[in-house]
Amino acid sequence: MKVHCLSFQSISKLYLHFCWICLFTYNPFVFSQIKTDKNWENKTAEEQNNTQIVAGNDIPDKLSGNQLSEPMSRNQTKIPAALISLGWKSSDYALIVEKLLHKLTVYRSNFNGGYDVIKSYEAITGKKQGDKKSVGDKKTPEGVYFITGKISGGKLPPKYGPGALTLDYPNIFDQRSSKTGYGIWIHGVEDDTRVLKPFDTDGCVALRNQDWKDLEKYITLFETPVIITKEMFYLNSNETLLEAKSQIHSLLESWKKAWENSDLNLYLSYYSDTFHTSGKNKNQWLSYKTSISANRKGKITIEISDPKIVAYGDQLFVSFLQRYKSSEKIDFGRKFLYLKKENNEFKIISEKWYEEDEKPELLSALIRQNNEYK
Repeated sequence: MKVHCLSFQSISKLYLHFCWICLFTYNPFVFSQIKTDKNWENKTAEEQNNTQIVAGNDIPDKLSGNQLSEPMSRNQTKIPAALISLGWKSSDYALIVEKLLHKLTVYRSNFNGGYDVIKSYEAITGKKQGDKKSVGDKKTPEGVYFITGKISGGKLPPKYGPGALTLDYPNIFDQRSSKTGYGIWIHGVEDDTRVLKPFDTDGCVALRNQDWKDLEKYITLFETPVIITKEMFYLNSNETLLEAKSQIHSLLESWKKAWENSDLNLYLSYYSDTFHTSGKNKNQWLSYKTSISANRKGKITIEISDPKIVAYGDQLFVSFLQRYKSSEKIDFGRKFLYLKKENNEFKIISEKWYEEDEKPELLSALIRQNNEYK
């Protein structure tokens, strides 16, 4: 498949293709205009859903009524709106926690570009409803997170059961929103009857002990996304999903070409004025990149794998394998991009890169991606 480069300014069209993302997730950014009464959190899921559909009347017909579906509890065949792509692996997993439905569902990507439901567990969340804002508020955070580690039950108080899987809260997006708190985990319970109380944790997600043990086999640290939301919405077909994926691939290809060509003005246009990484703001990042470009001899090439793309409201998380090559340097690792919508365009607010060993299965992901784009 040939992907044509797009100028970053033209990516404003991307917003139209992502209205469904903002529509399908309950979060304070998207619904600030429709949450006009103080009883929003006390409304039933059906009442909130009705308000949400009204809010979507202005989006294109192509992405509105025909694409919006019922929550998964009423239709098991839908595609989660948040899961645009799980990346280069032929089969990978994602977890979705729906707080109002008291459920954690495991999804796996399939060869048709969609997702299969692998397992669903009853789950309980924070005693207070709504998105976590501060330490001690007893709310479960909402957004895209990753499991970063495991703590065995023997090292924890009995209320955590057989153990805990730690999440990366607060993530980059949370930190930019000045959210505080720590120790948000997916854990077991001292007594399985606790799961009968749907809102009973201090902010964590808790499962029955056997369910927690079963969940472990679907987890890859730092790779398996965990989307926590009030209630996920789904697509009737993968047409919209594939279109959104193609748009983001085009954005990444344009960003990559600007980097390879040392077109720093175009390259920096992809970055938010609030960009910050590794102790550098946007201006310092420009100086750093300018210095590298001035001292480099010859051209550079950059190869990337099929990206993992997960959306939540006005947030977009993208990760991929990356190999950088110049006459002076070759490196290989994982790149993480954090994008946020600003004036109807997605801009990079932060990025991270971690070195990896060049294992054959990882390199083959680059080869497959290159063949796809030739």
